[in-house]
Amino acid sequence: MSEHVIRVDGLSKKYKSIQALNQVSFSVPKGSVYGILGPNGSGKTTTLGILLGVIKQDQGAYSWGDYDSPHQARQNIGAILETPNFYPYLNAVDNLKITASIKGCGNTRIPEVLKQVNLWQRKKSAFKTYSLGMKQRLAIAAALLANPKVLVLDEPTNGLDPRGIAEVRELILRIAQDGITVIIASHMLDEIEKVCTDVLVLQKGEKLFEGQVSEVLNQGSQFKLGYHDLDLLEKSLSEINGVLNLTRAGTRIQIHLEGMGPEDLNKQLAEKGIWLSYLVQENQSLESYFLQLTKSGQS
Repeated sequence: MSEHVIRVDGLSKKYKSIQALNQVSFSVPKGSVYGILGPNGSGKTTTLGILLGVIKQDQGAYSWGDYDSPHQARQNIGAILETPNFYPYLNAVDNLKITASIKGCGNTRIPEVLKQVNLWQRKKSAFKTYSLGMKQRLAIAAALLANPKVLVLDEPTNGLDPRGIAEVRELILRIAQDGITVIIASHMLDEIEKVCTDVLVLQKGEKLFEGQVSEVLNQGSQFKLGYHDLDLLEKSLSEINGVLNLTRAGTRIQIHLEGMGPEDLNKQLAEKGIWLSYLVQENQSLESYFLQLTKSGQS
């Protein structure tokens, strides 16, 4: 039995002169919340389209875990690739009955999925009366109707207000707790950091990073420093090997250390006559790591 729901090997796709994907490989662990992260035009939607069989790759291959064929795999996948599109004057139950008929899965799970997405109390309300967040949750309910093993979401919080984003985030976490593997494509770093266990970073069709989100957050190489003369501190830090990504953040200076610890840094600064008034190690955010990756990817 495979430990991964999908393995991808060397996917490439070109649209005329635009290389949308270039030899991208990755694997999605079973039971994970897997984020495909990148700015617009990075290849996220193209990747999902290929994996769902709606776009044909130019090169490369992929296999869906324990399934013998792509058709069998797709029967166990729920997906949302576009803006939710339901009949505006029909209520949630009637809209889901139409979806169930198209999927050929019957109506028995409609109450269950509406309760799962917290729309049971609004089951008789017309779709046109729903907020954007409610519409997105109804789309997720439709994707869950056939009781899939994998849920694929393309930009699930795009356009939502903070409350709608929080509702969808909490829903994704609940779905993952039920053992469903969730694959999310997004450009929203904060949301990926909050919900995902694993992440793939794409830029202009190239893979920049793949690994666990905790691996990024716990690198622990980011520090904030304080001193009464920031200009002198900044100049001194720029002369020390192993000090990277030096930036000012208000009354502090933020750095990353490579090949040295804070004790070594303190010692070298003391030799220059600088005694820090503030030195705090912080977990690196996914955003700061992403910015480092994309900056190096552009150079």
